[in-house]
Amino acid sequence: MKTLVVVRCGDQSLHSEWVNELSNFDVVLSYFGNDLPYNLDHIKFVHHFKGSKWQGLYDFFLNYPDIWEEYDYIWVPDDDLSTTAENLNLFFNLCQKYQFILAQPALTKNSYFSHPLLLQVSNFIYRETNFVEVMAPCFSKSAFDKCWKTFSENKSGWGLDALWPIILENKGVIGIIDETPIFHTRPVGIAGHGLGDNKDSPYTEEKKLLKKYKISIKNGCFSGLLKNGNILTDKEIIFNEVVKGVSPIRLKDVMAFNRLYNEIFHPNYSIYIRPRWKKILGVK
Repeated sequence: MKTLVVVRCGDQSLHSEWVNELSNFDVVLSYFGNDLPYNLDHIKFVHHFKGSKWQGLYDFFLNYPDIWEEYDYIWVPDDDLSTTAENLNLFFNLCQKYQFILAQPALTKNSYFSHPLLLQVSNFIYRETNFVEVMAPCFSKSAFDKCWKTFSENKSGWGLDALWPIILENKGVIGIIDETPIFHTRPVGIAGHGLGDNKDSPYTEEKKLLKKYKISIKNGCFSGLLKNGNILTDKEIIFNEVVKGVSPIRLKDVMAFNRLYNEIFHPNYSIYIRPRWKKILGVK
């Protein structure tokens, strides 16, 4: 298995924590700063581009297909994620072992987060979901070929994580790998989402994207693999096990508990989009 990591980074990137002689993956830096401050040992290529994360990624994948087309998995994390090379090696191995087409590491329980669903549930190896956040998505090659052109949809990337499962038509495993959590070190939104002088906020961009493709989706957990080897599909059993291993923040009050309950018992598989969405995206 060959894995490529393309990290869109500024001058405070944490990639140096996990890029070293132990890394069983190749790394491209897509740099938006002015004077690259990093040691380039173990770096395959440096891409220079001003702009948001998703503008820069789109430019790289559009103009350098000879670099990325040979890989089996492609991970595009934010630059404020703290982890180790060993943890990521295991993450990529688990993606392959369980045949994920779209996945992300769970977030440690002390992480800054937007979506509680992504926080680690410690008694699971993975949970199958209908959602992987734009913070740290990892695509199989087949999934990436279908999804990467959406990177140009907007600057913030908000809404893309609702669109990708639709493009993939739920054909394949999508989910969160709890066995390999990573620490999201900065408050959500502190980097400004790379919007610059863009008049639209991330919320506005997301709203426009969901309206464009007529997407209505509710995040949820549908199955999971426990560390004891049991595969869970029964909703009541899944819920009971999630409660055992979930972060206390998810049980702190009635509202948090109700949201957790709804993720298991009332996830929405229904997807409503324009009939011509494939034509819009150029997906066959």
